Amino acid sequence: MIQDLPDLPPARTPLESVQNALSFFSLLQLPPGNWACEYGGPTFLLPGLVIAWYVTETPIPTPIAIEMKRYLFARQSPDDGGWGLHVEGESTAYGTTMTYVVLRLLGASEEDKRMIKARGMLHQFGGAVMGPHWAKFWLAVLGVLDWEAVNPVPPELWYVQQESPEKREKELIQSQACSRLGPISTVAVVDTHAPSLSADVLCLLYKMDFPSELIDKANS
Repeated sequence: MIQDLPDLPPARTPLESVQNALSFFSLLQLPPGNWACEYGGPTFLLPGLVIAWYVTETPIPTPIAIEMKRYLFARQSPDDGGWGLHVEGESTAYGTTMTYVVLRLLGASEEDKRMIKARGMLHQFGGAVMGPHWAKFWLAVLGVLDWEAVNPVPPELWYVQQESPEKREKELIQSQACSRLGPISTVAVVDTHAPSLSADVLCLLYKMDFPSELIDKANS
């Protein structure tokens, strides 16, 4: 049985329902102010976090780095040495590229037998340049790939007709979030972890203009 649930009165109006929800979720809030969420499985989340920490010169605590490496190595394919888009998926150019890069940033040696095997798998894929847009984007943010290699996502695609196969709203939801909110979330990382890094630099990286209030906040 679940213990320590709040004793909330039954909601009789929409407003009371919202108030009950706020009361309940306020009890789940962690000391830093966030809410925890279990989202294990996808391999496209951790690379962005680690690369954002690295480019903003945010120190990664040793215990966290150790556990991240342990987790990633435990999900490495025992057959080909690669990683997939999901821990249960077959190895892909994206998963292998980004996980390999993250492990190196976390301190894994290139001479580690597991890393050597991963490089062999990546060579079979044709190298990191065979990865999709997300891989190229993060490698460019890291500064190891030229931005010319990143496939552009023109914002004008949001205005095409609904019946068009190019309509952005027909994409996987994560792709929509990447094209809509990716730059803004990076400004949030700068504002939270390394305010000394100018958001104007990120504007150049993303090749787009941010609202002036966002830039002012990130630079303040």
